[in-house]
Parts: sequence; structure tokens; C-alpha cells
Amino acid sequence: MKRTTDEMIYILSEYAAAHRDEIKTFDDLTPYIAKHPEIFGKKGEDVSESYKAFYEGENTLNEEEAKAHFKKAIELDPLNFDARSELLALESKNSNEYAAKGLDIQTKGLDLFTKDENYKSYIGKFFETTTTASFLRFTKSLMEQFYMAGEYQIAVSLGKEMLMLDIKDNYKARRILFKALVGLGDDIAIREFIDDYCFAKDSYFYATLGLYK
Repeated sequence: MKRTTDEMIYILSEYAAAHRDEIKTFDDLTPYIAKHPEIFGKKGEDVSESYKAFYEGENTLNEEEAKAHFKKAIELDPLNFDARSELLALESKNSNEYAAKGLDIQTKGLDLFTKDENYKSYIGKFFETTTTASFLRFTKSLMEQFYMAGEYQIAVSLGKEMLMLDIKDNYKARRILFKALVGLGDDIAIREFIDDYCFAKDSYFYATLGLYK
């Protein structure tokens, strides 16, 4: 089974620790990554090289160098939404521009995933692969931006998409979605939302349950 980015990093860290005499740089991990596409994704070396470029972009203090690394990561894997998010943040003048441009990227990405036979089977389980998990993180960042800007309806739409793609809600999108529904002041939608997602098991919603039962 392919892993999430966090799991991938953990596996690489464990492998590097066990082979510390051999592993000195990220390049030394490339053969191991290439031999295990079942862990690091179906594209094997392209995926590993894409995330290598992404990590290099995150770890440079030079903005132009960071942009170049993120662009390289996207060129190697157009579905690396971690790189897309970071590049967009650097190229946007403010959070409003980031959100507006990001929504277009997110919409096109969702269209690709839901029509591509390689990814349709992961709908509901997007947290389980490196590529689809990066899309969830990107979508959540946009959701947060629109919520903070008071664009509650867009935040609600993005939140519902996340819950469709990740039914276990690993990134806690429903919390932002709930707050966006409160922002809209739609009591009926709030009650339906609580009923649909059984929030009685989530301490975050204890105080609110009494208001909307």
C-alpha cells in the first residue's frame, strides 16, 4: 500500500538510522526509494525526485531558489500539491490572491482525480497515498483561507469535498466546516451536519451540541 507523506518520511528516517554508515545525503536514499514503489508511489523515481526537490525548496532561505525547486518538483510530478501550495504562496501578493488562484488549481486537480481511473478507487481514502494526501493538505489550506476571509460558502464547499475524499477526516476538516456553517447562520444545515457526523464522540463539539439538538 502506498503511504502518506508523513509515513514516507518516517520510513526513510528509520531506514537512514539503520544504515547510518551508508546514508549521508538524500541521494543515498534514492536506490531504496526506487526499489519500493509500493511505498513511495507508482511513479517510483519520479515521485522520489519530486519530493526531493520539494524538500530542498523548503530548506533554502533564498526565495528564488525555493521557487526553482518547487517548479522542478511540479515538473517531475504535476500532482505534487505540496509543491504547488508552496510555490503559489511565494508567487501570491496576499492571502486573497493565494486563495483565488489556488481554488482554480484545486478545482482542476479534483476533476482529474475523480475522472482518472487510477485515482477513482481512492475516493474516500485520499489519506492513504502520498499524491492524494498532498491534495487534501492543499484543499484544507484553501478552506482555512476562505474561512478566515469570511467566504463561508466556499469554505463549506471545500470542506464537503474533503469529507467525500477522506471519510475518516484525518485532517479535521469538519471542524472548519462546522465553523463555516455557523458563520452562515444556517441552523438547519448545522443540525443535519451534527447528525450526519456523530459529533457526540468528539469533545470539540460538546459545547455546541446542546445549542443545536
